[in-house]
Order: sequence, then structure tokens, then C-alpha cells
Amino acid sequence: MEQEADRRCDGHRPEPDQQIQGERPCHAEAAAHTRLDLRGTACPMNWVKLKLELEEMAPGQVIEVWLDDGDAIRNVPRSAMAEGNAILEVTPIEGGFRLLIERAEANPGELSSTRPGA
Repeated sequence: MEQEADRRCDGHRPEPDQQIQGERPCHAEAAAHTRLDLRGTACPMNWVKLKLELEEMAPGQVIEVWLDDGDAIRNVPRSAMAEGNAILEVTPIEGGFRLLIERAEANPGELSSTRPGA
């Protein structure tokens, strides 16, 4: 019986030359707070949908995101990191990529709940 740590989170056991540097074992998937499948969603709507989901999450929570190859995998992670979120994992899957993104403590674009003079 193969060990769980020897398999990628999509259930397939990679060949040694297919290992992704920095890839975490499957327990990382269990830590995901929610899943968002954005395959087939055009840019920039895929980033808009992810950003709205991130804003509903508590700091430190993790979201699993599925993206298409191409513009989506180039632009969405860059936008997420620009807002202070951490990309924990990027794994190729059939038809795209699976990302684990950790919600930042506070995104730069969010308004503070306390305003001066309020």
C-alpha cells in the first residue's frame, strides 16, 4: 500500500522527475477552507471572483483554486500576491492548475472598519 505522502493531492502518484519543487503532501488539501473552480472563467473575471471570495475569508484561511492554463495561471497568482496573499502550492491538473492560497492578514485594498471622526 502506498503512503499518502507519496501521492500528489489529486490522487496520482508522480514519477520522480515529475515532482514539483515545494509541493506539499496531501494534508495541505484538508487545510483548505473552501474550493473555487474558475476553469473556463475569462480574465479578469477569474481574479474578481477569487478576490471577492478572499475578502469573505478570515486571515490565515486557505482556499483551493482551480485555474486554466495560459493567462489565468500567469495573472491570478500575481494579483493575489500583490494583495499580500501567499501562494502555498501550485499543482498541474488535467486542463489547468490547482492552487492553494492563504488569505493575507489584511489586504491593502480593504477599508478599515474604523474611520477617523466616525
